[in-house]
Amino acid sequence: MNHSAALDRYRTIHEKTMPPEQVLLRLLEGLCATVAQAKAAVVERDIQAKTRAVDRALCVIGELTKALDASVAPDLAARLMGLYAFTHRQLLEGSATLDPAAFDHAARVLNVIHSAFRDAVSAPLP
Repeated sequence: MNHSAALDRYRTIHEKTMPPEQVLLRLLEGLCATVAQAKAAVVERDIQAKTRAVDRALCVIGELTKALDASVAPDLAARLMGLYAFTHRQLLEGSATLDPAAFDHAARVLNVIHSAFRDAVSAPLP
């Protein structure tokens, strides 16, 4: 097994054994980075890179939306669903119009969600 394959295998095992809250934090971090990549691609007029980044971001937002469990916290799930829908629309708008500001709007919302979740995960239990 070469070094790259070994590293990939380690990452896969590590991710499968991570607590769910750490998986969510990683997803949100990756999503924020992907939105930044999409914006950079728009600024650079790299349409292929923009398309790949937007597609990846939309897939993650879709998975985050599907993972919401309204039976546990209905108000929180509804609010997150609304925020995810907003970011989804902003990414589509930014992709269609090549407007970097739309990516900024999505990034601001996602950064707030990520920050709030990171704080919640790191807070001591009562």
